Amino acid sequence: MTPTGRGNYTINLKDPTATIGASLHYKVKQHQQYGEDIVVGCVLVLKQVVVFSPNRFRGPYFLNITKNNVQRVSSVSQI
Repeated sequence: MTPTGRGNYTINLKDPTATIGASLHYKVKQHQQYGEDIVVGCVLVLKQVVVFSPNRFRGPYFLNITKNNVQRVSSVSQI
């Protein structure tokens, strides 16, 4: 997780099939219920995430994650 200098973060998300870059809005990290649980190794369950590509139909692709996209966060200790 790398701060962008504007309060947001650049992160890499992984699942068994692939890795994708993402922008994590600073309000997600400051969220009272789960903000502190968002660390390397945690599990994010997301919904209705916007996929962004500067080249429209060609990669690279990025996810833009805001508070409205976070359904659940499982901390490393819960896994």
